[in-house]
Amino acid sequence: MNVLWDLCLILWIGSSIATITTSGRRMCTTVRANNRARQNIQTSDRGVPNAPTTVPSGLVLDLEKPDDKLYQSFDYDTDGIPTRFIVPKDDNVITSVKEGSLEVWKASGDNVACAFVTLRLSDGKPVIAQLTKNTNGNPMVIFVKKDGTWKVTDDYKGELNKLRRTTESVENFTLDLSANQDTPNCRIFDTKLYGVPVRFYAPKFGFHATKMSFGGTELWTNAPESNKRIFLLIAGLGNGELKTINAFIRDPNNGSELLYYGFKDGKWENISKDEYNKKFEGLKK
Repeated sequence: MNVLWDLCLILWIGSSIATITTSGRRMCTTVRANNRARQNIQTSDRGVPNAPTTVPSGLVLDLEKPDDKLYQSFDYDTDGIPTRFIVPKDDNVITSVKEGSLEVWKASGDNVACAFVTLRLSDGKPVIAQLTKNTNGNPMVIFVKKDGTWKVTDDYKGELNKLRRTTESVENFTLDLSANQDTPNCRIFDTKLYGVPVRFYAPKFGFHATKMSFGGTELWTNAPESNKRIFLLIAGLGNGELKTINAFIRDPNNGSELLYYGFKDGKWENISKDEYNKKFEGLKK
């Protein structure tokens, strides 16, 4: 499993290129997310499997009202886009998605199961639904709601831009990773991804995280001339303590960068994507 790619897809919001950065050095890896994912979406929606598969028993998710006995649901802001993240409890999988009486998706062929659903909202209601596999994280299918029905989109970036809010003024702040509950400027919640306990940090609308610290120790700061900020961070947990950090950075040109850290010998250090993947996998329960 390429954990790094998986986490990118959770918050995939239309950047054409995401540049992976480690220890401040720009690597030669680029992720052309939209085109690659769109090809996956179209193939999956046609139901053309790579190999015969059996649809497992799983849960039905009603986007209108997720059953809180079966699912965790979290609302937060992703770079100006209202977002809802829904994940099954107890490592279950989703095999059917609906919205009230409207059918959105059912598992079939290669689309054997869905690990979690990321919704983009308009006036508090879902208008984009991204279903993500329970295996390698590639998006199975992305739907847009139009004219009362859910349809596969061929313009995900354009649909997202319609939802992005802007504000005339923003307040910069330091993202303190020692916090484990919501703060006035950041949404914080715990859940699981692929069996790994994680903690999400999502700056609230109107706030930009231009610095990152842990317990008073600065881990990252934006260079004033670059005008970069953290728009989402996912930390891996071990025994309730932060062990890995995956920070998503946005620049003024809508480009993205990824930073990864690991906790070792009582301190945080920049690590490579391979080290990050190994450490993250090692946290699985």
